[in-house]
Order: sequence, then C-alpha cells, then structure tokens
Amino acid sequence: MEPKTSEWHLSLALIVLLELSCAGSIGLQAIAFRATIILAPDCAISDLCGMLDSSQQSGFRSDPLAKQALQRLGKSARLWPWLGFCALVGTLTGCDQLATIESIPKISPEAFLQQQPSMHVALGPLDFILCQPSSSIFVLFVALWTMYAGYKFVMQAQGQRARLWWGIGFWLTGFAAFLAGMSYQAGGYEIKCAGREICTFTSWWEIAYLFFSSIGLAAFVTGAAFSSAISRTRKGMFAFAWLPALAYVGFLTYGVSTADRWLVSFDFMSGISSALILSLLGYHAIAYLRHHARIDLLHIRGWLIFIAVFVAYLGYLFSGMSQALWTQGIWFTENDVLHIGMVFWVYWVVRYLGKGLDDREVIDAAANSARD
Repeated sequence: MEPKTSEWHLSLALIVLLELSCAGSIGLQAIAFRATIILAPDCAISDLCGMLDSSQQSGFRSDPLAKQALQRLGKSARLWPWLGFCALVGTLTGCDQLATIESIPKISPEAFLQQQPSMHVALGPLDFILCQPSSSIFVLFVALWTMYAGYKFVMQAQGQRARLWWGIGFWLTGFAAFLAGMSYQAGGYEIKCAGREICTFTSWWEIAYLFFSSIGLAAFVTGAAFSSAISRTRKGMFAFAWLPALAYVGFLTYGVSTADRWLVSFDFMSGISSALILSLLGYHAIAYLRHHARIDLLHIRGWLIFIAVFVAYLGYLFSGMSQALWTQGIWFTENDVLHIGMVFWVYWVVRYLGKGLDDREVIDAAANSARD
C-alpha cells in the first residue's frame, strides 16, 4: 500500500531532518520513527523504514525514493514551512555539535571548580553543584528586574508602539539574562562539565541567550524607530533593526551546526551588537542636530550609559582584577560589573526615557500644540 500524500510529506521531512542532523544519532532516529508511527499510523512502516535505511546508506540526493517523495512534496507548498522547521531542528539538535567544542584552554571539571566558588546543594531530589553563588544572585536579579521593566512598559503602553516594543525588548533580554546566568554562573559545572573529561566551551543555554539577546536588541531599535522616525525613515530603521538580527541568527545557526567556536561565542554577538548600537547612536545624534527633539537626546544619553557599562566591563576584564581578588578569597568578576551596570541602565531607561517614550506622531502633535 502506497503511503498517502500527507504521510509522504511527513516521511520526507523526517528524512531531511535525519540527513541534515547527520542521521547517525540513534536517539534521533528513534524519536523520528516514533513520531511517524504516532502522526502517520496508516503509513506503510516497511516503506518508511526502507527510505530511512536507504537515505543513510546512499545519501539523500542519490536516494530515488527520497527524490520521488520530494516531487510529491513540491505539489503541496503549504507544507514547506513544516519541512523547513524539521530541517532547522535537525540541523541544530541532531549531532549535538556543541558538545564537541572544548573549552580553551582545556579544563577538567575538577579544575573548573577550583577557579571559582561553588557549593554542593542537596534539597530532596535536587542534588547539584551551584557555582558562583554571589554572581548567580546578581544575574538573577538583573533578569527579574529587566523583565519587570518590560512588564511596566507593556502595561503602560496605552497604544504607544514605541513603549510596547521597548517592553518586549526588556522581556527578551531579561529572559536572556536568566539563561546566561544558568550556564555562565549558577549551572556552569552541571551544564558544561559534569560527566565529561574536558568541559565544553558553550551550551544550549548560552545559544538561547545569544538568540534572545539579539532579538531583544532588534526590539529596542524597533521601539526607537516608532519614537524617533516616521514614514520612509521609520521603515529604514525597521530594516536596520531586523535584517542584522536575522543575519546574526543565520550565522548562529550555521555556527551551531558546524561547531564554529567564533560564531557561537559571546564575543561575536557583542561585536555585532556594538556595531548596531553605535550606528543607532549616530542616527539619534544626527536626528537631534536636525530637529532638536528631546526624545533623541534621551536616546543618546541612554545608549551612552549602556556603552559606558560595557566599557567598564571590558576594562575590568582586561585589568586582571577578578583573578587578583580571587587569590584573596574575594569573588567579584567582570560579569558582576556588567550586571550591576545593567541594573542601573534599566533603571535609567524606566525613570527617564520611559516617561517621554511616545510614538513620533504623538510627540510632534504635542510640539505643534505647544507652539499654537
């Protein structure tokens, strides 16, 4: 019995998922097989198994059954998004490429714990090693504080898209901070070292952090577009916000699938973000010189504070103070400097920028009314 068209679609999606994710993962094959049985119970399982086996032996492009399925899939464009989703998931998760990127310099789990404060936590079924307790508290506070700021902006949006998008940006970056804290601080040992001979360079927690941070920054720029621009200029700022974000996500996806250390690093994301922020700062400076709008001046001050926080982070990082203090039993790192600075930056945005963060049409209407 020949599988139904929709079942061929599912089968092909699973094959592409397997091919793009190296197909060698037994666990992935088992998940795919079970999903097929659940979602396509009437499918000829023997035919599907033959396709899977054939695709693994000869490769997708040379598999006649897979080509036949591809031809059938082409007749139903509505299922291409599903295929793309399967391909993306397969690319990212199939081979667990991140686990192959070892830390530099290579460090054992034991040495990892010696480099930082840690404590053993046993609470009922929970039994784990908590790293950097003080830093974990800092980053958790940053995450909660930032998400609270996002909540305030969204609840007080009152139809102002600028405020809404800044609120979304705070939500995304606050959640990103939580993810970062789990892998860089609190759960660093359990996530990147436990059960390994050499600790890994990064983790899925950190990849998610990089993703949400980049999207959060795009949301901030979108908010700036609504408050500082109109018409074509606003559309240009939308493109300026989201095209780099989408490009970065593409680089990040490629880096994950190929185990590229640079593309999945915090440094690469910071470089992209810094270029975007400096360009945005330049735009607001030019806009202020032309129109003398107070909202542009507030944006300039806000981003200058953000840059100052990051410069302080870099200065502390390269000063060697973290290691010097740790030799004396004091734990205070460049990440702590960054997180404390971010608390202040979020406070400033809420306290000062938030009050005047209306859409440009509202700002201009108010200014015209004041002149009249």
